[in-house]
Amino acid sequence: MARELTGTLAQVVRAHRRELKLTQEYLALLAGVSERTIRDLEKGRESVAFSKVITVLDTLGIDLILRER
Repeated sequence: MARELTGTLAQVVRAHRRELKLTQEYLALLAGVSERTIRDLEKGRESVAFSKVITVLDTLGIDLILRER
């Protein structure tokens, strides 16, 4: 489940960044995180801190919506 979620999140972040024509470097600068964080997030690595994930999503204008199953 966690791996599936991080993979989906990675795809959404990468696609949206590209749609906005942002480089990983520039997105990192805008979000105030390292380029490594952006790379790891886009690779679906589970080690990225949740607070940084939220920061990047906010920078990209993406809402994370949680709902009960």
